[in-house]
Amino acid sequence: MESVQQSRGPVVATVVSGLLLPLGVLVLFSFGAQIVFGPFVLAIEWILARISARPVRIAWCVLAGALAGEIVYLALDLRVTQIDGFPAVVAGLLTAALVVPLFLSTTRPSN
Repeated sequence: MESVQQSRGPVVATVVSGLLLPLGVLVLFSFGAQIVFGPFVLAIEWILARISARPVRIAWCVLAGALAGEIVYLALDLRVTQIDGFPAVVAGLLTAALVVPLFLSTTRPSN
């Protein structure tokens, strides 16, 4: 009976994580909210990726990369007058390209 309870935990965590994934996508596309909520959402995405099954973990990592890139783009484009337009886009894309592998490597199960 106890092994059934233990195996049920990861399944529930993966289901909850999969259900919250669309909410993460919604935050990604709610322009302006990324600057305020983005860092908190990135932390939550890391936690959810850590407890999720591999396909959902990969989706959370890609979403985190996109959100991190969007945060950098918005911060540079809106707040730094010397860096706007194309350089801000490039900085955002580079950030996303760095965050995805970072999230993938740090959320990998330990067993």
